[in-house]
Amino acid sequence: MHPELLETSLITDLSKRPLSLRLKGDEILRKRCESVNSFTTELDVFLNEMLTFMRVHGGIGLAAPQIGIGLRTIVAEMNGHAIVLANPEIVSASDNLEIMEEGCLSIPNDRYEVGRPLFIEVKARTASGGTSSF
Repeated sequence: MHPELLETSLITDLSKRPLSLRLKGDEILRKRCESVNSFTTELDVFLNEMLTFMRVHGGIGLAAPQIGIGLRTIVAEMNGHAIVLANPEIVSASDNLEIMEEGCLSIPNDRYEVGRPLFIEVKARTASGGTSSF
């Protein structure tokens, strides 16, 4: 199937059912996701639904596979600012790590100490198809 058609069918299928969280052990959480190739109104609606879902469930970040959609999209909120990205890619990361306790919506009630780089550089596409780096 052509990537744009696959992507559209994934989003269209989602709009026909309520969003539901996929939990640890679900195979979609381990699969490689499809890149976003078409930046449509449907994608924008989907990303906003992801953001709402994340907020309602008390998360600070959510990837599409966590709600059963195999697309490379993520939403997050930092300091009251929403981040909505398609095809995110880490370009570089510092060697210095910060160890913090964190949780995951797909692993409810568990928290783990995780080492994350102090700084990363990310490039991605915006919901409208523009490019973003930070």
